[in-house]
Amino acid sequence: MAQNYAVDFFKEWSAGKGDYSFGKINDHHIFPKKVKEIDQEKGKTFDDTKDFIVNRTLLLDETNIQIKNKRPSRYIQDMVKKHGTEDKVKSILEKHLISEQAYQFMKDDDYDQFIIEREKTIKKHLISVLGIR
Repeated sequence: MAQNYAVDFFKEWSAGKGDYSFGKINDHHIFPKKVKEIDQEKGKTFDDTKDFIVNRTLLLDETNIQIKNKRPSRYIQDMVKKHGTEDKVKSILEKHLISEQAYQFMKDDDYDQFIIEREKTIKKHLISVLGIR
């Protein structure tokens, strides 16, 4: 995420800039480890895969604490309030390799579909960056 210049969800500060003097970076769970109220039908794989890379990104500690155990649908609402538009939020998440479809799964708190979609996006990005055919 740092190499992709992904910015913090709320502060819009990029971990890729290399200056960590004002805040610590956190390896954040996009669907928090102790998230509450996820529909069992949308989170069948959660317990087994919540720590996988497809559910992780880099954020400031301050943002990680702010999100805490909120469902993605809830903290996306907070992001829209902060940034003014859903398009702005989507552009921030895109740098975290969260596609439009994965964003919709976050809004629906659909963990199982989110990790499938995000895995596709990460693989596609790696293939492109590494020049694999």
